Amino acid sequence: MLIPSVLGFGFGYALSLPLVETLCIAIALSITSIGISVRILVDLRSLQTRMGSIIVGAAVFDDIIGIVLLGVLLSMISHGRADLAGVERNLLLAILFLLALLTVGRYLIRWIIQYSRRGALHEMTFSSAILIALASAYLASLAGLHIAIGGFIAGLLLGDMIQGDRTLKDSISDFSFGFFTAFFFASVGLLVRLEWGILINPMTLLLIAAGLLGKTIGGYLGSILFLRNHLRSLIVGLGLTPRGEIALVVMKTALIAGALSVSLYAMLTLMLIVCTLLAPTLLKKMLERERRPMVTPVA
Repeated sequence: MLIPSVLGFGFGYALSLPLVETLCIAIALSITSIGISVRILVDLRSLQTRMGSIIVGAAVFDDIIGIVLLGVLLSMISHGRADLAGVERNLLLAILFLLALLTVGRYLIRWIIQYSRRGALHEMTFSSAILIALASAYLASLAGLHIAIGGFIAGLLLGDMIQGDRTLKDSISDFSFGFFTAFFFASVGLLVRLEWGILINPMTLLLIAAGLLGKTIGGYLGSILFLRNHLRSLIVGLGLTPRGEIALVVMKTALIAGALSVSLYAMLTLMLIVCTLLAPTLLKKMLERERRPMVTPVA
């Protein structure tokens, strides 16, 4: 995350942007979408490889850091400045909320899932899992946190508990992507105003270049010590380029609060789209090259 974050803060500093907008740029450039990355790796049959494990591990770490930064951003928006007391309060709430869910919440959620499985209907467990995620998001909101924090933590706990039930896991995944995700991206799209001036704006091109190069270089440098292979390290970097959920939540929150301009929101959204669309094609080509057998010339 270091290199993309530095690029984001450098971008904001060079344009003399407010601190909140600069932080939004840094977050958008830094946070990998674990859902998109995993989907790409599964489609390319590379999830179980060492490269895939590094990509998923780094993406999970990115999302956790992104949740923390979302709390920091909310505090800055509510106070209108970088209020340390507000930041500390949000961080403390997030930690306490996480600890509560990981201790008491974990046992309660496990009991609910096990109890729902006593029935003969598969739909009972499915409905229970959806209600747990919604309840967790609501409790996070009551605690003064963003609903994304509650939903994300509930998803982490539910993922461990339903890992062995492929039917249930696929049902929840299909419902989430087909229903909730559709509404979420529709709400994001309603706020975007794509105009020719934004499409051909040099700032947009620079953001796209920073989005692609920042994560690629950062992933390469971070994995080269472990993989000791230039091509595989480059694949890890490309696998971290997709952006999505957390970055969009941060950007949308800042835009609705009036802390992010409409034009910059559109530029960042376009950067996310381009990076996410290019990642599968670039990864596929690099993986095909990595799997290509070495041909030893005949003397």
